[in-house]
Amino acid sequence: DSCTSGLKTVLDCACQKCGVTTTECQLCLCCAEPHVLCGRYVNGCMLEHARDVHDSKCISISFADMSIWDHGQDSYLDVFNIKQLHPAFDALHRIKFGEPASLPTNPNPNANGGGGGGGGGGGGG
Repeated sequence: DSCTSGLKTVLDCACQKCGVTTTECQLCLCCAEPHVLCGRYVNGCMLEHARDVHDSKCISISFADMSIWDHGQDSYLDVFNIKQLHPAFDALHRIKFGEPASLPTNPNPNANGGGGGGGGGGGGG
C-alpha cells in the first residue's frame, strides 16, 4: 500500500479504514507507521483510531488546512507556539507546498497548546 511507504505519498491516500477519498484526511502523529484516516465530518475514522488505539491521547494533522487536533483536549493546538509540533508541521508543509513553513524561531515557552492558530477550521479527529 502506497500510504505506508513514506510521507511523500501520504497526501494522495484515501482513508486507510473506510477507503473514502477526501481532502479531509488526517495523519496520526502518535503512531510509528503512517495512519491516514478521515476526519469526524467524513466517516470519523481518525476519531475512532484515537479513541480505540490511543485512549484519545494523541494528536493528528489535517491535510486540508494543516491544523493539528488534540483528541484528548478535543481542541486545536497552536502549532506556531508549540515548538514540539514544528517538525511534523514543517515536514507536511514541505510536501504539500514544496517549501519550508514560516515558523517562529522563538515560540511562546508558556503555550499550553489550547486554542486556535494551528491553521484554522477543518474538523479535527
